[in-house]
Formats: sequence, C-alpha cells, structure tokens
Amino acid sequence: MRTETEVTKEIVEWAKEQEKVRAVLLTGSRANPRAFTDILSDYDVIYVVTDVLEYADDDSWISNFGEVITSFKDEFIWKEHDNKKTYTRLMQYSDGVRIDFSIWPVELLELVSETEILPDSLDIGYKVLLDKDRLTERLKSPTHRAYDISQPTEEEFLTQVKEFWWDVTYVPKALWRDELYFAKYMMEHIRFGYFEKMLNWYIGAKHNWSINPGKHGQWYEHYLEPELYKKLEKTFSGSDFNENWDALFQVMKLFRYLGVEVSKSLGYTYPMHLDERVSKYVVEIKKLNKNTTRES
Repeated sequence: MRTETEVTKEIVEWAKEQEKVRAVLLTGSRANPRAFTDILSDYDVIYVVTDVLEYADDDSWISNFGEVITSFKDEFIWKEHDNKKTYTRLMQYSDGVRIDFSIWPVELLELVSETEILPDSLDIGYKVLLDKDRLTERLKSPTHRAYDISQPTEEEFLTQVKEFWWDVTYVPKALWRDELYFAKYMMEHIRFGYFEKMLNWYIGAKHNWSINPGKHGQWYEHYLEPELYKKLEKTFSGSDFNENWDALFQVMKLFRYLGVEVSKSLGYTYPMHLDERVSKYVVEIKKLNKNTTRES
C-alpha cells in the first residue's frame, strides 16, 4: 500500500499540472490531530477549481490515482453559501487506498473564507496542500471540535431511556419464538440507536463534553475504561440463542449503568422504576414455558 507521503504527493503533483485546479485541501481524520489514524484511514481531499463541471462530468481524471475497484458519486448544494454546488467522488483503489474527492468552485471557498464559523467539514480539521492564488489565507483556523458530543437536555435524555426500554421488549419475544433474525435486527437497532447515544453521553460527560468518539463508536476502546470496554464486548453474540439471551441482559445492565452515571453528572433523575418493570418482564418471558400456546 502507498504511504501517506506518496499519496499526498500524487494528489498535489496532479493538481499542479491542472490549470483549473487552484487549491488543494486535506480534511477529515488525517487533518485532525485528535483523531486516531492508520494506513487504512481515508484521504479526504478538496480540489478547488475554476470549472467544477469539467471534473464532475468526466471522471477519467480519477484513474490517475490508481485502479478503482468501487466508487460512489454524490453532490451537495450549499444553501447558506449562495446555493453553490459541490461534487463528491468517493474512490476505493485496488491497493487499499481510499480517496474521497470533493470538487469545490473557487467562489465557494471565497464565501466560506468570509464566514466567522467554518463548516463542519473544515472545522474538524484541514491542511492546505496547495494554494496557487492565496485563496486560503483568510480561512479561519479549525477548532477540531465540529463533531464533539453535545450535552443532552433532560427531555432528550429521558426520551432515549424510555425508547430504549420500549424497544427492548421486542427482543425477548423474538428469542422465545426462535426468531433469530428479527431478534438480531432489534438488538442492532437498539445498539446503534439508544445504546450508542448513551455511550456517547457517558464519554462526553467523562471528558467535559469536548470529545469525539468517532463514527459509530470506532474509537470507544480509546475512551472507555478497560473494564467497561470488556463489558461492551459481551453485548455481542453469535447465532446461539443462549448467547443472545446473555447479550440482551448485558446490554440492559450496561445501559442501566451508563444511564445512571450520565443522569448523576447532569443532575437528572434516571427512571429506575421503568427499568425495573421492563427488566422483570424480560426475565418472565425467558422463563415462559416453550409449550405455551402462542396467541400473538
């Protein structure tokens, strides 16, 4: 796999040869000192050009950076900046390098430079790799805090708790019925909805609400206490039904701990009565005789 130095050089050298490419910025995790990166981390690149359609309508230029095995295209309208349109080309190359290109018109960079607050895509971090016309000189410095966890209101907190304990009730019924696929679906729905949100709030509270644990918890291992992370691992299971029952109880137990800790740090009241009622219900379903006539 190419090194970061090699990939960056290719990105810049190609731009130098393109008259219509006036600036190049590297954004995302590779431009964020607070991020955890490795050889598989994406390269988020902004090409600032005088003619966006030349690069949006003809994608042949993308092959200059390697053999493409799969790609994704999109476009975005910046309503807050005179409805300027940008184009993205997300490219996975055969040697493992992934480059996410964004094509910006020069006018958009000029408008962004006039604002007091950077858009999140730049505020998370950026590095100027090339600037032929000094277009980036007036850009504000990034805070690297664009995606930090926000402190929830009491209403937001209670809503997450209530919805977690409501959706939990689907899982024991599915397990009792031997409906593994649906049980798995509901567990992942709970995990990546309410459970993940509570984990983020727990981490946020522990770090004074100035932390970003990564997309869908990709950096949880760095921010959770080792013992707590081991408990998180136990919430995953395979296809064995007993394993899934154990994982469900682990999710419930860990959510309870996180919820209580977050509520303490924010001065809120965790609805333990709701927790206890649903927990009792789950235990009763697990004990229910499998020969009981199904009526639902």
